[in-house]
Amino acid sequence: MTDIPLFTLDAKARWRLAYDQNQWVLQRRKGSARPSKGSGIRDSGWRGVSFVGSEKRILYRCLREKGVALTPAALAAMDRLPDTFREWRDDHKRREVA
Repeated sequence: MTDIPLFTLDAKARWRLAYDQNQWVLQRRKGSARPSKGSGIRDSGWRGVSFVGSEKRILYRCLREKGVALTPAALAAMDRLPDTFREWRDDHKRREVA
């Protein structure tokens, strides 16, 4: 499954928050986008390093453990997230349909 990016987290754009149907995904840039060997599928250059399908407080803990320095805009976006991924996902689906 492909992760869908939400927003960049740090000033150097090395970290971003993405999601899939089950969880938020903390991603770190690992080089530039390029075709992968053999499969021909384009590699985005991003790797998931933490996967949080529960609470926002756990996501904040992962950010602290990885040493991610949030920009003011990222901090504001994080603060706007609901307390759980399930709440966010359900609200996000409602907004997509509307």
